[in-house]
This record gives sequence, C-alpha cells and structure tokens, in this order.
Amino acid sequence: KAIDGSLPENVVTMQHDVTELTLVSLGSDIVFDVILSDMAPDTTGNRTIDHHGSVRLCHTVLDLASQLLRPGGNLVMKVLEGEAYPELLNRAIDSFDTAKGYKPKASRSISSEMFIVCLGRREDMAQPVQIAPPPPSSGWN
Repeated sequence: KAIDGSLPENVVTMQHDVTELTLVSLGSDIVFDVILSDMAPDTTGNRTIDHHGSVRLCHTVLDLASQLLRPGGNLVMKVLEGEAYPELLNRAIDSFDTAKGYKPKASRSISSEMFIVCLGRREDMAQPVQIAPPPPSSGWN
C-alpha cells in the first residue's frame, strides 16, 4: 500500500486506444484482478451518436475482459446512458455474478454518464462476440 501518492507495484495503468489493444500487444500471459475503464468516445455533441460510441467501447472492454480478467475478477466501466444501454447491461449480467448500473451522487443530474459495476467474472464468460453496431444513420443529423 503506497502512502506517498504513487501506486503499488501490482497496479498497472494504461492509456491506449482500446480498439488497438490485442493479447499480443499486452502479453498473452497477463491476467488482471480488476479492470477500471474510464473511456469515452470522441464526442460529437449529438447525444445519440455519442451514446452509441460509448456503448461500443464498453462492448470492446467486455470482449477484452473475457480474455484478460481472471475468473472472479471485477470490472467497472463508464458508459453514456441511452437506448443501447439495456443490451450492454444484460451482457454484463450474463458475464458476471453481479452487474448493476450506478450513477454517483457527485455526477450532474443532466449528465447521461454512469457506470456499470460488475463483480465476479464468471468462469464461463462468453468469449468476444460482435461489437455493438453503430447507430442507424437514417434520420440523424
């Protein structure tokens, strides 16, 4: 336990484009106890497009967690709430013993930002599936 503000030796922090991460780039023998994802897409100002970009990132995190998170491990990921949120939450529920949406009290009430807290990665967590498709383009500006 570090008291000087530094992180303990067993903590690994990364700042990468998650879409470019692979098992090869991380090392195929690496397994994490916890994954904390504070990712967000480059925002456009269109809440619907930004929401779908956020959900796609979270699906990518779930894909990585199926390979990089040890069974019993925990995951927290930030997501922008919207129409594709229930499908994402259901996938997390299917992959962990417990998965719930959480909006911190410190978060602004007008913000759609929230977190999905996932505890106890299941041994039989499904391997990567299809990443969430982009939102339909018809009718959107």
